[in-house]
Amino acid sequence: MDIFLKGNYKSFIKLQVFKASKKTNKVFINVHGLYAMSGDRGSKSKLLGNKILEKNIANVVQFSSSRNWNIFPDDGTYEKQMQAFEEKTFKEETQDLRDTIDFVLDQSKYLFEVESDKLRFYIIANSIGGTVISTLEDKFRYIDKIILAGSGTKPSDSTKSILSTVPSEKEIFDSTKNFKGELLFLQGSKDDVVPIDAQDKLFESYKNAKPKKVIIEGANHNFSKINDKDKRLAQKLYTDFIVKFLLN
Repeated sequence: MDIFLKGNYKSFIKLQVFKASKKTNKVFINVHGLYAMSGDRGSKSKLLGNKILEKNIANVVQFSSSRNWNIFPDDGTYEKQMQAFEEKTFKEETQDLRDTIDFVLDQSKYLFEVESDKLRFYIIANSIGGTVISTLEDKFRYIDKIILAGSGTKPSDSTKSILSTVPSEKEIFDSTKNFKGELLFLQGSKDDVVPIDAQDKLFESYKNAKPKKVIIEGANHNFSKINDKDKRLAQKLYTDFIVKFLLN
C-alpha cells in the first residue's frame, strides 16, 4: 500500500509498504541517496525489496523523502531532481526518516499485526542516506542491522541542497559510536562520487557495532555498473550480499 506522511519540506513523504507473506516482526526500510527515491520500477531498491519479500526475511518499507513533487521528474532528469530539493537541509531530510520510523512503530499493529515493542528494523541506506541514518542515535535501539552503501562523512565545500548542511564529522561520530548492532558496509572500488577515505572514516566510526566491509570490485558509486557496464551483474552482487547478511 502507498502511505503519505506530512513531510518536513515542501510536501509529503511517500512510503510503499509491503507486508511479508508470513508474519514477522522484522521491518526492512530502504533509504535512498541524494535526490533519489525508493521502490521505483527497475531500481535496485525495488529488486532488493522483492527479494526480501520472496524469502520472507522482513516486511518492506520503501521510503521516499519529502520534496517538491510537482517538479520531481518521472524520467530521471537529474537537473529537475535537484530543483525538487532546492534549499532542503540535512536536518529536514533526517527528520523525514525519523518521522517514518516513528510512524511504523506507532502503526505496527495495523501494518504488520505486530506490537510496537516487538518490532525490529533492518535499514539499508545508500550514499547520503547512510550519513542520515548514522546521525539517528535515538533510533538505534530499534535497529538490529544497518547496511551502508557508498556512504561517507561530510562532503567538502559542497553548495548543493542537503549536502551543504551535513553535520561535522564529530557530530556524526558521536552518534555512530552508540550503535551496537550488526553493520555491513558496501563499497564500490570504482566509486568516484564519495571519496573512499570519507567512506572508511564512517565505517571505522562505528566502534561498538559488529562490523563487516565488502568491497565490490569494479562497482561504481550507486552499484549500477561493474567496470562501466553490466548493470545486471552490479544489481545482483548488491542484492546478494545484502540478502546473505540479513539471513545470517
